Amino acid sequence: MDHHYNLNIKYVEKFFSTKVADSFFKKLEKSVEYFHPDVSAVVVRHKKYQIPRKVSAYGDISLTYCFSGTRLPTKPMISVVKQLLDLANDFIKKEKNQSDIDTADDKNENDFLKEQNQNDSDIIDDNKNDSNDKDIDQNKNDILKKEQTQYDDDNADDSDKNSDDNDVDKNENENLNYVFINRYENGLDYLGFHKDDEKDMDSNFPIVTFSFGIKRDIIFKRKKYKNVKIPLEHGSMLVMYPPTNQFWYHGIPKRKKVKDVRISLTFRRNLSNKNKE
Repeated sequence: MDHHYNLNIKYVEKFFSTKVADSFFKKLEKSVEYFHPDVSAVVVRHKKYQIPRKVSAYGDISLTYCFSGTRLPTKPMISVVKQLLDLANDFIKKEKNQSDIDTADDKNENDFLKEQNQNDSDIIDDNKNDSNDKDIDQNKNDILKKEQTQYDDDNADDSDKNSDDNDVDKNENENLNYVFINRYENGLDYLGFHKDDEKDMDSNFPIVTFSFGIKRDIIFKRKKYKNVKIPLEHGSMLVMYPPTNQFWYHGIPKRKKVKDVRISLTFRRNLSNKNKE
């Protein structure tokens, strides 16, 4: 993961095997319905322009997406897109869980070191007071109490488990719930430089992109910094974590020599239905 200069991204070149990626590509080509060019046209200085690629959007039909003066509707979820949405959410959850474990491990290690230092200090004081035996017994009792407390925590009653289940249910609502699909017919289709910072989207949530088909470059750029280029391979995954979109623009430039199709699916947490409340 690259954290330099607030470019917080992770790229997995072979997230899918070639065989699985081929299968998803074929299903997407068969199943995805794209918006009419007039529907997806953007407004610039009061004029409409058709964008240089096909686009579509899937998720809860109550969600919408507004960019460049155009508000796009959302199509009901289809099977192949739902499969990929679930994989994206699974990845984000596993990363979060690992992050929580790492944080807890760091805290436990620090607590352990503090306790060891305190114990060493206590032993020194005990030696000065000639009360070693008594304090050692107390130390043993404290350890036994801690072990019992840990056992009790690990074997909490059903009411505690039900409480945890409720927390899980709440967290289920904090998922990627929307996908924007781009289809590039060839290297003449492109994506202009922009930031994914629309108010309809959760700016504090990671953005996951799966790529299928011909390889295309994504370029990140920021004033006074060198551009960063990543070749998005067939079956790859790119994750943009906050605060990347606050600082960096990204785009898919033209590549005249490219003759084949690329499909990208960008999964985000869409808040447009909540913003209406």
